[in-house]
Order: sequence, then C-alpha cells, then structure tokens
Amino acid sequence: MSDAMPERPTTSRRLPKPAADVNVDPIENAPPGSRRVFSAPAPQKVPRTPVSTRLDDETIYILNRVKLDEKLKIYEAIELAVKEKWGSYGIKK
Repeated sequence: MSDAMPERPTTSRRLPKPAADVNVDPIENAPPGSRRVFSAPAPQKVPRTPVSTRLDDETIYILNRVKLDEKLKIYEAIELAVKEKWGSYGIKK
C-alpha cells in the first residue's frame, strides 16, 4: 500500500455476547407453582366440494334470512337441509 494510506486497524470486530440463559432449558427451570398453558388442537377441516347451481329468488331469500337470523353460513344451511331431507341416503361405508 502507499505510505499515504494507513493500514487497516488490527483490532478485530466485537462479537455479540451470548444471552445469560443460553444453556438453560426453560421447561426444566420453570418457577414452582407456575401454570403451563397448553393450546387446544386445531379443529379438523372437512373437505368440501364446490357446488355451483342456480336457485330461484324465493330460495335465495330464504337462505339470506337464515344467514341473518340463524347466524349460519349459506353452505351450512344447505348442508343441514340436505341432511334433514335425505339423512344418510347413499353414504359410502
């Protein structure tokens, strides 16, 4: 290098210090009397098949009223109606 430019400093970079509890297992060292909270398992998702159909105005009106009054989703109302009308008709075993 040229004499005008100084050499790089010889000091190395400072490394971050590890946390004080880096080797401590939080489960084994829980304070006595502490409550452990377990989350509930996620609900199983039911596979659904998309259905596209044309409905008359009266049926759409009924479904919208059920949606508002009963707080059901439209697909839930249709599923309930089909199961009530035909039950387990044709279920594969």
